[in-house]
Amino acid sequence: NSGHKMSTLTLGGSTLANKTGSVVSINDGVILPAGTVLQVQTTINTTLNVLSASTNERDTGISVSLTPKISGSKILIMADLSTSVNGATGLGLFIKRTGPSTTNLQVGSSGTHPYGKAFYYSGLSTQDSAVWSATGNFTDTAQDASTAHVYTIYIKTNNSYAVGINRREGDTFWGSTTSIIAMEIKA
Repeated sequence: NSGHKMSTLTLGGSTLANKTGSVVSINDGVILPAGTVLQVQTTINTTLNVLSASTNERDTGISVSLTPKISGSKILIMADLSTSVNGATGLGLFIKRTGPSTTNLQVGSSGTHPYGKAFYYSGLSTQDSAVWSATGNFTDTAQDASTAHVYTIYIKTNNSYAVGINRREGDTFWGSTTSIIAMEIKA
C-alpha cells in the first residue's frame, strides 16, 4: 500500500468517509448540509502584461477552471486583479463563464457605463504612478456536474487606454500578482 495508512470514519455502523494518505473520500449516499464547501480551485498569475488600448471588453487571459461535483450548487468566484491605466478612465471588472454555456456574471444593465460588478476610476491624467487592486466577488450556479466551468477575468474601460496587468502600464518598475478563486458550495 506504498506506506499510506487508511483511516475510516464510521457512525452507527455506516462508513461515511475513507482517508488514504492525505486524500479524504466521502462515500456515496452521505448527505452534506447546504453551505458545505465542496471544492476550491485557485489560479495565481504573476505574468506582466499590457492589454491594447480599446473601449471593448478585454480578456485578461487569467482564468480558473472548476468542474462542479453537484449540478445546481453555488459557485463563488473571487477576483483580485492587479492593474494600472495610463490616463483618467473608469475600469470595470467582470467575470465571463465558459463551459456548458457562456455568460457574463453580474454585469450591470443600466447606467452610462454598465461594465461590471466592480468599477474603479483612475483619476491620473498623464501617467500611471501605481499598480492598484481591482477586486470583486461574483456568484454563479453550476450548470451540470460533468463539464468544466471556466471563469475568466475581463475588463472594460470607458476611454481607450492601454491597461497594465500585474504591472504599471508604462513600465515594469513594479510587478504584482493577480488571483482568481472559484469555490463550489452545496446549495
